[in-house]
Amino acid sequence: MQNRKKHSGLARKWEVGSGKWEVISGQLPTSNFQLPTRPSQLATDNSIRRSGRRAKLATRNSQLAKGFTLVEVMLVLLILMTLATVGILAVRNMGAEAKRRQASIGVAEYARALDAYYSLYDRFPTTQEGLDALRNCPASIDPSEYRSVITHDVTPDPWGMPYNYQYPGSRGGDEFDLWSNGPDMESGTADDIWKK
Repeated sequence: MQNRKKHSGLARKWEVGSGKWEVISGQLPTSNFQLPTRPSQLATDNSIRRSGRRAKLATRNSQLAKGFTLVEVMLVLLILMTLATVGILAVRNMGAEAKRRQASIGVAEYARALDAYYSLYDRFPTTQEGLDALRNCPASIDPSEYRSVITHDVTPDPWGMPYNYQYPGSRGGDEFDLWSNGPDMESGTADDIWKK
């Protein structure tokens, strides 16, 4: 069996029986030239060249795999900060909305208690007596006839301000006004929470 290879401008063949290369065509250099004695030497020479290229690629790939670029790190930080901001704003809005609902529930609870007070005493507490008349006997009622309408003390709204009560109400008649000042804690503004 004969293998033909071309290397350095020379065509050669490997004689299987003799274990030597035989030059088929071309000129042999006159100095420091040796033909490889076995085909495995040729493969080793080529693998050295290939491994050199692989080493360069491996070095480049390992440099890429070692870390992130500054742009990538900044992009990740920007995304995380954006998500954190959106999350904080969502939680803050949920908290504000929860307080508004809690204030509406408080206004509705005291409105029901005032209706119960009316059914017991055939009148609403005066503005001076306020919501405290729901829990404690006002001076205008005989203590022996008084029954408390609520079982707990009158609590402030979620912002720490007292609920506002006025009787007679601004609409006239036998109505009362009951409201919370809302988040701005000022009466008479757009965010006040009124009884419905």
